[in-house]
Amino acid sequence: DIFHSIKILKVISIIIFTKFVTFTFRISKNIKMRQYLLNIILLFLGFTIIYSCSRHQQINRTIFLADSIMEYQPDSAFKLLKTINQTDLSVSENAKYALLLAQAQDKAGHQLINDSLILIAINHYDHLLKDNNKAKAYFYLGRFYQNNNDYAKAINSYLIAEKATSDHDTLL
Repeated sequence: DIFHSIKILKVISIIIFTKFVTFTFRISKNIKMRQYLLNIILLFLGFTIIYSCSRHQQINRTIFLADSIMEYQPDSAFKLLKTINQTDLSVSENAKYALLLAQAQDKAGHQLINDSLILIAINHYDHLLKDNNKAKAYFYLGRFYQNNNDYAKAINSYLIAEKATSDHDTLL
């Protein structure tokens, strides 16, 4: 996926930068020049690490906040989720994002236009036997089918959701 490709490009650029600086470092006899190059390397790596970590921490905080206000303020959760750039998400973040966005739309009274959003979550959680996220994903897929008058698929999705729900958990 695109997120994985961006990570690979970042790693390649860091390797190339490091090789360049190492080569320059070897040919430089001047101690001050070596110190200067070392500072540049540390600064570059520091900014790279801080930017990548802070961006994902911000995304995770936004997803967590949207999840925590979902029950009582689904419209606000929906607006909050729409601030996230989906291309910045890892596979697991994207699955959680898709599930929460479908949930927010449903709880706010908006119908899902197509099933592609909820299928992202289903593809990620489907391999799990008992998982509340899997159950919710199939529940919202059932809601999509029900809203589109495909009752056989809706019932099937609801049954899968019920099987995926742990005995002590409530689905919604």
